[in-house]
Amino acid sequence: MRLIILGGGWLFGLYAGSKLGVPVPLLASLVPAALVATFLLRRSWRGVLLGLLIAAALAGALRFQLHEDAAGRETLALNNGAGRVEIEGVVTSYPELRGSAIQFNLSAQQFRVDGEWRDVSGRVRVTARSPADLVGIRDPPNYRQGDLLRIAGEMESPQRFGDFDFPNFLAQQGVRSVMDFPRVTFLEGGQGPLMDRVLFSVRSRLAESLDLAIPGPNNGVAQAVALGIRQGIPGDLSEAFNESGTTHLLAVSGLHVAIVMGLALAVSRRLFWKPRLLMYLAPLIAVWLYALLAGLAPSAERAAIMGSFYLAALYFGRQRHGIEALLLAALLITAINPLALWQVSFQMSFLAMSGIVLVAPPLLEYVAGHGSRESGVIGSVVRTVVATTAMGIAATLMTWPAVAFYFDRVSIVGVPATVLALPLLPVVLVTSLLTGLVGLFSAPAALAIGWFAWLSLEYVIWVVQLFAAIPLAAIRLEDAGQPLALAYYAVIGAVLLALRSSASLRTYFSSCLPRPSFLVPRVPAIRAFPLVALSLAALTALAWWSAVPQPRGLLEVTILDVGQGGAILLRTPSRVTVLVDGGPNPQALNRALGPQFSYWSRRIDLVVATQPDQDHIGGLADVLARYEVGAVLQPVTEANTAAFKAWQEAVRRHGVPLLQAEAGQQVNLGDGVMLEVLHPPARPLSGTRSDIDNNSVVLRVVYGDVSFLLTGDLFALGETYLVERDANLASTVLKVGHHGSDTSTTQAFLQAVNPSAAVISVADDNPFGHPRQSTLDSIAAFVPEEGLFLTSRHGSIRFTSDGHRLWVDTER
Repeated sequence: MRLIILGGGWLFGLYAGSKLGVPVPLLASLVPAALVATFLLRRSWRGVLLGLLIAAALAGALRFQLHEDAAGRETLALNNGAGRVEIEGVVTSYPELRGSAIQFNLSAQQFRVDGEWRDVSGRVRVTARSPADLVGIRDPPNYRQGDLLRIAGEMESPQRFGDFDFPNFLAQQGVRSVMDFPRVTFLEGGQGPLMDRVLFSVRSRLAESLDLAIPGPNNGVAQAVALGIRQGIPGDLSEAFNESGTTHLLAVSGLHVAIVMGLALAVSRRLFWKPRLLMYLAPLIAVWLYALLAGLAPSAERAAIMGSFYLAALYFGRQRHGIEALLLAALLITAINPLALWQVSFQMSFLAMSGIVLVAPPLLEYVAGHGSRESGVIGSVVRTVVATTAMGIAATLMTWPAVAFYFDRVSIVGVPATVLALPLLPVVLVTSLLTGLVGLFSAPAALAIGWFAWLSLEYVIWVVQLFAAIPLAAIRLEDAGQPLALAYYAVIGAVLLALRSSASLRTYFSSCLPRPSFLVPRVPAIRAFPLVALSLAALTALAWWSAVPQPRGLLEVTILDVGQGGAILLRTPSRVTVLVDGGPNPQALNRALGPQFSYWSRRIDLVVATQPDQDHIGGLADVLARYEVGAVLQPVTEANTAAFKAWQEAVRRHGVPLLQAEAGQQVNLGDGVMLEVLHPPARPLSGTRSDIDNNSVVLRVVYGDVSFLLTGDLFALGETYLVERDANLASTVLKVGHHGSDTSTTQAFLQAVNPSAAVISVADDNPFGHPRQSTLDSIAAFVPEEGLFLTSRHGSIRFTSDGHRLWVDTER
């Protein structure tokens, strides 16, 4: 009870302190006064509780005010909007790739004013490009926690994005300034707290290990579940988790920590049964190591504190109280960072854990009262699954109002989606962690373990996408205010109190609800083993069947949706594979390319880089690390850019044979499929508006009566060059040049190609206005409306041909 009083009073004091603004000296004098009053009232139990409540509330208000006073002394934000400024500081957050940009928080140390460097305090959110001097030396995202940087640019105050309160979001991280795409100078690494740098290094290596072992988009989900890194999840898949109400599966929370602690405890009981202290110390260390690997997010901190409380109770043989542990966790987290109370992630994790503590036990009690008592391994597994599912349902029920309040929607399929997806979450977590750890030492071993992670992730993603596709899976709620949320929680609280206090009410509800005996089936163990073995064998056979590519006798040409960039995958009937370009960044390419390969298929026979710009080669360096590449074909043209340097360094490091593209080359891909290089000429074009674009590699893929013309970013001058030299341009399908820009696709070129279908690789709402209407009008004179495809509208577009006929499948 005292912990409840202290925790509740502290949280109330934090909130009240944010509203009242009481001076620090007054609060500092009131806290000891309240403690003295509590001591004087020690003979009255109610007086002691009241005194503790008041003292805790005053202490909470004092902590908040101290934090605000410290924040008010920060001087960096005073220079927002002052024009171009120069700052030196240390990277203090995990740098995240956002397309071709990188975002991180920089803790300022010095600020240049009137040519003089002065000490300064405060943080700025930086969005920057990869520094050219670090490309080739470091893997993306190139920046590291602890890097000392000098940045020069225009610093501004953060602005709201529609309904998203971006300034408040950054303020919760102690950030009150933003700077977009400054000039960055790397000074030195190894600055800042040693622990932060070590954790960043370990998390980065584990994330890279998962990235290499598990194809996308599954690797992004694995990184989120195991490490709390969510930047690798594609936007459409992230939206599917939101729509299906299963986002809590991605957040490192009490459920994830409980799985790690349970496994560690089971192992330590066998290995360290004496001395008894070591038996509980080992899982305690495992819990905190996992929380550290997850970046010590509020949910991970809370869960680790509660896990510690639970293990201590086991060691001392004391009764375990979940609500006390939850409030203790909240008290410790907000004592370190008072603004955590206003962080949505903290609130969501706190509510989810409240559901596990308060709502899950009645559900489990009901199941235990009506389910069967199957013994042995099967019974243990089923009961574990039921318990995990009950916790997931409880967490979903408790977070519904918060989701409605913050995101103006609530998923009506969250509970059934959770019920189906949760049973495999322990498998996903354990196999992902093992894959990442083993991958640090042996890539082949990580590949073998990663297959189990990939298979379980396939199931979870399938469930999520299945429920997200249901019409009205999520209901939009405009202005779902606090009264609605408070009313919901009041009803939940009333029901829980009634169930706890009334045995007859529990019996009534028990009689109304369906019997859950099907959850724990009555199957004799001697019969159950062959049944389970047969099911597992069938599942394994099915998985292997899906993993082994089946020859279809068709040529496949897939224009991948990689945003504002280009990437095309060719696959011949005998599975010879060619990748043309790699899009603007590794995430986009991995998301689009991963589903095109089976798990064990990691071979690309030829990679073609049509030109050295970011939107064509940004993702290719990652391909050389992830796949076995036979050779690289690219033009002689070079570029002094970070993306091109990274690509060249990757080719050198992996020892892939490099071939120079030149008009007249032909590559026999087998099965009658020919790859013809039409451009650039032996003597590259020079002095043009854009030599890089006009010397793009132009390919013509021929299979019987069907052909594809892939033009890269060829400008009009390059098109005219090909037409005037009577290049064999006639093709069934045209990949339109330069993303539909008005710099390409001339009438003369279209007449020479005379396509039946055309494809434009382009991002929706791109800043260049691609495709241009004039280009679309030119194409319309040759290609019917149903024959024009845009990746922004249709997603990835796959053409298949038997050499005579042509079929088209689109992602959307």
